[in-house]
Amino acid sequence: MPKDYSPFTPGVPVPPERFAGKADEVRVLLARCEQARAGTLMNTFVIGERGAGKSSLCALVARKAERDLDMLTAHVFLGGVSTIEEACRRLFDEIARSSQERPWFEKILKIFGRHIKEVGLFGVSVGFQATPDELRAIAMRLPDELHRLLERLDNARRGMFIVFDDINGLAGSTDFANWLKSFIDQTSLRHPPLPLHMVLAGIPERRQELVDAQPSLDRPFYILETSLIQREDACGFLISSFERAGVSTDPEAINLLCDYAGGYPALLQEIGDAAFKADTDDHLDMRDANRGVIDAARIVGQKYLQPTVVDAIRSDRYRSLLVKLAQLTIDQGDEIRRKDVLHVLDDEEIRVFDNFIRKMKDLDVIESPAPGTYRFKSVLHRLYYRMLAREFKET
Repeated sequence: MPKDYSPFTPGVPVPPERFAGKADEVRVLLARCEQARAGTLMNTFVIGERGAGKSSLCALVARKAERDLDMLTAHVFLGGVSTIEEACRRLFDEIARSSQERPWFEKILKIFGRHIKEVGLFGVSVGFQATPDELRAIAMRLPDELHRLLERLDNARRGMFIVFDDINGLAGSTDFANWLKSFIDQTSLRHPPLPLHMVLAGIPERRQELVDAQPSLDRPFYILETSLIQREDACGFLISSFERAGVSTDPEAINLLCDYAGGYPALLQEIGDAAFKADTDDHLDMRDANRGVIDAARIVGQKYLQPTVVDAIRSDRYRSLLVKLAQLTIDQGDEIRRKDVLHVLDDEEIRVFDNFIRKMKDLDVIESPAPGTYRFKSVLHRLYYRMLAREFKET
């Protein structure tokens, strides 16, 4: 019978109570929160590939900063945002929303006044509204607005932790980069100081776009690169997740799922969810794990890789080539030698191989670290093609 529930949460940040690994990164971010609370502006850029757990890490730290450090927190997702004004509106919108069940919410209502509007079914949530002119004014004097907000909370909160996540639409904007630099300068020089820890979260390319647009942004940010989850933590997370849903597990099945997740939190969620749904007898065995890897591969391709890449590998010949490359990475490691690749190809595959490599380089899937060698540009790509290789092996 198909399952209509799952202990996994693919596609969304992991709930803090189910967070696995990254203890050192949590400690670093919280230590910087403590410095900010003492009056020193802290700026951090959390970088990592797609699916590496940046949002979940920031969500966990926000929860701890609010609970343990008495900070006002806002985790602001900027997907689809292309203007500074809308970014500021979402910031105050998130402050209002996240404060709704907190003791200081009545103060927030008084501070925001007419800018607060009830939204949602039966008015169960709130939103921040302002005119374009008001938003532009807020953006220009944001450090003062944030300091005034903390003051009027009457010590209900002792600092701020703000995360700007998913900055794709803004990272390449010169206007945003210059505004961000101005905001940091104003906040750094402000007296009395604003007790703020500001975090930007994104893939490394987004940080580089910001620096290209405003080179001075290379200096004020501490760079924290999210690491992949250690295998022991990953296996423990999978086992406990299945146990929570009443599913026992075979060790070899868990090891297989961990092999293909590669320590990526997003892949752990996707593969675990797919294997959970493949199971029909509340016991995860190798058949379920194999089915989960194959089903997850299709989902991962759609969610995390460019559609142009997925379209390109629909060619049977290209799929076959990718499978063979992925299998070689299993046997030989990340870097693959051209002569070893050609050795496992048939005549027709050899004929199209150079065109295939050019296409994959154009799509940023493969790179050549040295003449005559190839490797996948990201771990996520390599793991995805390994999952495809398993599908071919099973069919």
